[in-house]
Amino acid sequence: MSLPHGEWNPVKNIHYFTLHFTGFSVGASEQQNLLRLASHDRAFYTDKRFFRDPERFSRLKTGGPLHIGAHRMQDGSYWIHWLSDGATLIEQGHTREPLTNKFLLLLAGSLVCAAAVWPMFTYQNVWLAIVCTLIALAGLMAAGIGLAMLLHRGALALHPGMRDLLNKLELARQGNYAFCQQPGTAPGAARQRLIPFLRDAVLPDRYRVVEGQVKNPHFSAWSRGSGRFQRDYHGVSFQCDGTPLSLHWQIIDFVQQLHPIFRRRHPPFIASDDHVVAVWRRSDHEVQALYNASDGGLYLKNHVLHPGDRQMALMYKLLYGFSLFLPLIVLGMELYETLTSGSLALLDSWKSAAMVLDLFALSLLCVGSILVFLELAFLATRVLSSGVDDWFTLRGVIHRFTGQAGASVIIRELA
Repeated sequence: MSLPHGEWNPVKNIHYFTLHFTGFSVGASEQQNLLRLASHDRAFYTDKRFFRDPERFSRLKTGGPLHIGAHRMQDGSYWIHWLSDGATLIEQGHTREPLTNKFLLLLAGSLVCAAAVWPMFTYQNVWLAIVCTLIALAGLMAAGIGLAMLLHRGALALHPGMRDLLNKLELARQGNYAFCQQPGTAPGAARQRLIPFLRDAVLPDRYRVVEGQVKNPHFSAWSRGSGRFQRDYHGVSFQCDGTPLSLHWQIIDFVQQLHPIFRRRHPPFIASDDHVVAVWRRSDHEVQALYNASDGGLYLKNHVLHPGDRQMALMYKLLYGFSLFLPLIVLGMELYETLTSGSLALLDSWKSAAMVLDLFALSLLCVGSILVFLELAFLATRVLSSGVDDWFTLRGVIHRFTGQAGASVIIRELA
């Protein structure tokens, strides 16, 4: 039984299939490691970098059954963790990277956080508490990243979905594939019917639409900036119906290094001979939106002056989380002072509660003001910039397209 796209259950999203293997499509990626398998109008992805013996992929026999263990991602596609044709079994490996940098990041972040929290317990000043809280949050984030990296290996062993995959893998070693099922037909059967809606859409003059097969895809990777301001990018240049195009997106190195079991989205996939509809900008031939009818992938580039829905949602969560974190810190300070002084007077308790509530209201007011300012600034960019306004028109077309497609197509925003 399929889960709705918004729900996420680590065990229920683990699936085992027996497919008719006709070969992999190789996506334009670093060292051509990204693979896609299409069967029953479903898309299965994997990356050879995560497997112990990637050379074994060439030993898989086409034309026969292929048994796979995979987890379901947000857009309804699947990520393969192990696979076997009955004679060749290919499984993912677990890297053993040095832990020194991870320990140092955890230690440095913890020290910064502790050093920033100490003045708040010593000096009773609201503005000092706000500044120290910001510093403490930065240190806490660094320590959290270091701790997350350290716990990454342990999380693999404790992850219920991973345990289930490993248990079924042992059965596959013994030649037992009775737990594998035939996949039913996915909603993606209507992919070709959806193409005319996007191809014939009315768009601003700065955009053009092209439909055809991908030819000569070429992958590239580069960086911009340096130090803390360095940004890493991946991109694919290709031709479609004789038109040279390019699509690029920003990546986060930490996310790239995570084990695939934690992934909820696959990397953008473009392979030779894929049937696509691309919306590109006339000035530089950069793709702003792309629908891949071969696997149902839909990608929308965010405008440089306006974040996408996903980035805005993350911004709201972080800011409102901060508005809750600051009063909790102050409440901890007050409780510490009360306990150390030995005074448990009811009046003092009410005064402390009133101060925390006032600070919470002030935090909400500050966060709300920041969000209102940001929303007004984004609205102003739309009014003052024809490029942003045209991008909103394009985004509206893409959202109407997904409305026509239903649950079979999910927008993937690219920065």
